[in-house]
Amino acid sequence: MALPFIAGLIVGAGAIVAYKNRDLLTKKGKDFLDIAKVKSEELQNSAKDKFEQAKDFVEKKANEVKTSTKKEETIKEVVEEVKEEATKPKRKYTRKTKKDETK
Repeated sequence: MALPFIAGLIVGAGAIVAYKNRDLLTKKGKDFLDIAKVKSEELQNSAKDKFEQAKDFVEKKANEVKTSTKKEETIKEVVEEVKEEATKPKRKYTRKTKKDETK
């Protein structure tokens, strides 16, 4: 029945330790925020690059469809190619989907 009392002692001791080490905690917190900022900027840049690649790919395929004589067939082929590109696994080892397991 003394669990709330013990929990209060632990929380209080943690608060005292944190107060004594506040300079270290502040420094580590700033370092963590700087690292997170750099990682978020890298992620933003990579997302922009991937978006540009996808945009170029779609524009290229749209130009192929416009210049093609068999529009319906090429549109279906383009749609299939885009679906295949979108569903390609990025990792070397991935789980098999149910579609692949039934083959």
